Amino acid sequence: MDPEISKSDCLTNPVFMAGDSHQEQFDIVVSMPPFAVKNWGHDDAKYDPFNRFKRGMPPKASGDYAFISHMLASVRESRGRMAIVLPQGVLYRGAREADIREAFIKDNLLDAVIVLPEKLLINTNNPLAILIFNKDKTDENVLFIDASHDFDSGKITNTLLPEHISKITQTYKKRENRDKYATLATLADIEDNNYNCNIPRYVDSNEEKKPVELSLLNSNRKNLLKELAEVDSTISQYVNELNVE
Repeated sequence: MDPEISKSDCLTNPVFMAGDSHQEQFDIVVSMPPFAVKNWGHDDAKYDPFNRFKRGMPPKASGDYAFISHMLASVRESRGRMAIVLPQGVLYRGAREADIREAFIKDNLLDAVIVLPEKLLINTNNPLAILIFNKDKTDENVLFIDASHDFDSGKITNTLLPEHISKITQTYKKRENRDKYATLATLADIEDNNYNCNIPRYVDSNEEKKPVELSLLNSNRKNLLKELAEVDSTISQYVNELNVE
């Protein structure tokens, strides 16, 4: 291993460069950038020399899609992949973000969306998602995984156990439907949802409620009414004995 570590604002001053006007390209890019950054460099982005925002200009009030655009520009063509952790709002927010989301889906870059459990981080309660992009896709489908229900509950934070992580990774590798957990959506499915990638539109993870027998409900109701009458009678007896109005 021969790591190269640099500290810089990657949106306004990218330091991994291949020459003066091109970013260095990587096979794998992984990041959890700061969420919803307001001062991300919007005013200067339209003059970006690296053409990172060719799919649309992210909104000034949130840099989430600026980081996505930067990372996509850093991924090597034909074989590069990337994974980014962001709040789930990036899956369904509208306006400019919706346009950018539509563009990279039409460019067949989005490979999978993995929704995570809440309270995984100490410093935010935002529900999170992993977006996986692939510049070497063999189909036009997007895998949606709802992993939000599998976790070890804690007082302050929840934790993904090894078995939960294994379930996610195995489902991603198999790239197939899994009841109430994963759906391999076609481009047409996503188009029908106006490129909204909110997970409930693709994965129905709600448990079916068992049918209730009306006769049993009615019997329970009668028993409760009988108990209530007995309690009321007892209270009335005490009130009379104590001469309380």
